[in-house]
Amino acid sequence: MSRRPDNSLQASHTLVTGGTGSGKTSWVRKFMLPKEKRIIVWDGKDEFEPLGFERITRPADLARRIATGKKTGKIAFAAPLDQFSFWARAAWAWGHALVIAEELADVTNPAKAPQAWGELIRKGRGHGLRTVTTTQRPAEIDKTTVGNATQAMTGFLAFDADRKYLATKIGFPREDLDALEPGEYLFRVLPRGPIETGRTYPKSRKPAGTGAKS
Repeated sequence: MSRRPDNSLQASHTLVTGGTGSGKTSWVRKFMLPKEKRIIVWDGKDEFEPLGFERITRPADLARRIATGKKTGKIAFAAPLDQFSFWARAAWAWGHALVIAEELADVTNPAKAPQAWGELIRKGRGHGLRTVTTTQRPAEIDKTTVGNATQAMTGFLAFDADRKYLATKIGFPREDLDALEPGEYLFRVLPRGPIETGRTYPKSRKPAGTGAKS
């Protein structure tokens, strides 16, 4: 069974991957959200409001919320895809927070990361920021995100290309990736931490949450 992930600034970027029904959303909720008092989310699936997050949909409203200077808060930005870079700049401006980007493959690609997001990943630690990225398709997200990961979790992946990619880039054994079932996951601290296993939900039920399956 995996130990609890490191949520300190020593672990500045957590990569979380897995297909629909893999349990990655349940894993984030279980291990990354508790005890956090300052969180800003790119809410790509618009599902964080029921978890007690303040749902914001317009850039102007997000800018006003950041400008209030409140020391605590849980913000979920559920906006069109073209507002991703604005959200990243807002997260940088807020500072000293857990920054979660949901379904990154929707807003980046395997080429260089968008500038605002790339700077947040590379330099966020010095600004008091820790980042968590989730994606169903790790082979389709930017190399900056993957290359700067300090710890990684994966549930089962439907596509062979994604399993091959994680085996190469993260070092999860290919046979272990191929054998994963819904709810099971692999976890390791990078670059050379031991590979640990766990389960986010029992075999008898789907992931907990408001209809979430990923």
